Amino acid sequence: MAAKRQSPPRISPSPAPSSEATPTKVRATILVDAESFERARDAVVALSGPPDRMTLSSFTAAAFDMYVKHLQDARNRGRRFPRRESDLKGGRPLK
Repeated sequence: MAAKRQSPPRISPSPAPSSEATPTKVRATILVDAESFERARDAVVALSGPPDRMTLSSFTAAAFDMYVKHLQDARNRGRRFPRRESDLKGGRPLK
């Protein structure tokens, strides 16, 4: 019997970071379903003006943060996942 899949949390724009603690940013190359990406771009363009001033980068950061929080709550009793000991292995996903 398949486990019931929980839906991801709703995404809202994250507040602007304070000038005291600007997080380090990294460039990441990922493959995303084209339809999902287009819907995200449409949302970002629609919300790019006042008051949200959303960017694709801020949208992506908020989505990462919210989904990781969702996974921590759903799969790890709300705790942070342990630090990885090695990088992800590239290639095709395991089935």
